[in-house]
Amino acid sequence: SEVVGGGSYSGTRMFGDTGRDSNRLERQLISILRRADLIVTMGNRAREFFRGHGLTKVVVCPGGIDTDSFPKKTSDTKEIHLLVVARLDPIKRIDRFLEVCREVAKAVPSLSVAIVGDGLMRARSEQVVADYGLEGAVKFHGFQEDVSCWLQRAKILVLTSDSEGLPLSIMEA
Repeated sequence: SEVVGGGSYSGTRMFGDTGRDSNRLERQLISILRRADLIVTMGNRAREFFRGHGLTKVVVCPGGIDTDSFPKKTSDTKEIHLLVVARLDPIKRIDRFLEVCREVAKAVPSLSVAIVGDGLMRARSEQVVADYGLEGAVKFHGFQEDVSCWLQRAKILVLTSDSEGLPLSIMEA
């Protein structure tokens, strides 16, 4: 996604959100990649995109999880009802997650929600939380190097993305 459309919807720190496709930037990125000895990508869709642009030295290496970094015994204390671990980007559909939170809060007044991650949609998501009156239930914790402690504390991990090549947060959970 950092190359497609020139990174316009990548949500990465490198490109941000240009808000529009840039075919020029996409061509420049592909031109740079033509000089690479090898392109490593996480999924088949990206590999096919590169191959469609004449780049043949492409391998797929799915993301992995270092299981040693996650405790073997789960905590008995699960004070977070719902957890999302994601880059706050439009494709991750945090808006959909917050709609779910609004509905669950009607049945569970003591709802506790943690959002671990940061990105372009944070300010908008915080506004939605305020609009829904969920300020007491939903907490934003920003980017965290170690998510294992958050997973240990949560009852349910939620994934609301429109698309995932390989959902690392689910694998970690």
